[in-house]
Amino acid sequence: MTARDIALVGATSAYGEAIRELLDERDVPLGRLHLLASGESAGQNLPFRGSNLRVTGLDGFDFAQVGIVILAAPAAVVETLRPQLVAAGCAVLDLSGASAALSVLPRINGDRLDQLPVAAWLGVPLAAAQAAASVAAVLARLNALSDASLTACLAASGAGRGGVEELARQATELLNGRSVESRLFEGQLAFNLLGRTGAATADGYTAQEHRLLDECQHVLGARLPVLDVTAVQAPVFFGDSLALSLRAQAPWQLEQVLEALGDEPGLALDEELDCPSAVGDALGREEVLVGRVRLHPRDARRLECWLVADNVRLSALTAVQLAELLLKQSA
Repeated sequence: MTARDIALVGATSAYGEAIRELLDERDVPLGRLHLLASGESAGQNLPFRGSNLRVTGLDGFDFAQVGIVILAAPAAVVETLRPQLVAAGCAVLDLSGASAALSVLPRINGDRLDQLPVAAWLGVPLAAAQAAASVAAVLARLNALSDASLTACLAASGAGRGGVEELARQATELLNGRSVESRLFEGQLAFNLLGRTGAATADGYTAQEHRLLDECQHVLGARLPVLDVTAVQAPVFFGDSLALSLRAQAPWQLEQVLEALGDEPGLALDEELDCPSAVGDALGREEVLVGRVRLHPRDARRLECWLVADNVRLSALTAVQLAELLLKQSA
C-alpha cells in the first residue's frame, strides 16, 4: 500500500469531476491518483495537473495499492465494492450514503479522525446536511438548542448524472408538447415540485430524510437534540435550497446571531442580498449562503433562516478536505 495514493471511484460523475478539479486546484500532496469508473466511462482520458489520466475499469483493480478511496459512485456500486475495500484495509470516504458510516464535517467534528483507525470508513454528508449543521453549530455556541425543523429542496443532480439527464429530457418533452415518462423520479419533475425524494419507508420518512437526520446527528451530537426533516425534489439541475428553523432555550439576540454567522468561515451572510438563490448566487461557490435571518414574530426563542449551496461542489470540497486530513495523518 502507498499511503499517499488515492483511488477515485466514479471519476466521470459530476461529483467525481468536482473532486478531481479540487484536488488539482488545492494542490493536494497526494502520490498517484487512480481514476476509476464502470461501463462505458472506462477508457476516457481526463486532465489532471497538466497531463491526461486514463480512466480504468473497476474490475480487477487492487485497492490494497492505495491509502485512500473516495467513493463518488451510486450506492449500489458502493455496496458491491464493500468486501474488496474492507479487505484492502484502506481509508474510505463515501459520498453515497450507502453505509451507516460516521459522518464527518472537518470544521465541526473533524477531531473525530484522531480517534479512528487508519482503515476508517467515513461518510461525506449531503450538502443539505452540511449546510444545516454548519449554521446550527454556530448558533449552538450562542444559545442552547431545543429542536430544529429543516425543509430541504434538493437538486436533481443529487441523484447523479441520471437525475440531470432526466430533468432535461422531461423539460424538452413538455416544451415540445409530448407526455412525460418518469424513469428515475417518482413523477414529473420538470416545472413541478415533488413532495418527497423517493419511496417512503415504514415510518413515512424517505431514505434521504433518514440520511439527513443521521448525518446531522453524527456531526452535531448533543448540540441538536431533536430535528424534523422534510426533503422535497426541486426542478433545478444544481444547487440545494433549505429553510431552517431553530428553537432555543432562551430568546435569541438577532444582532449577536448576525455577527456570529457573518464571522464564520464556510458561511456567507450578505445582508444586502437578503434572499440568495441556489442557481443565481450559490453555484460555483464553496460557502453556504445564508439569508432571511429573522426571529419568529410570536416566539423570540425561534430563529428562521434561508440557506443555499452548490450541492456538488460543497460535497466534493468536504471529501477533498477529509482526504487532506488523512494525508496529513499519514505523513
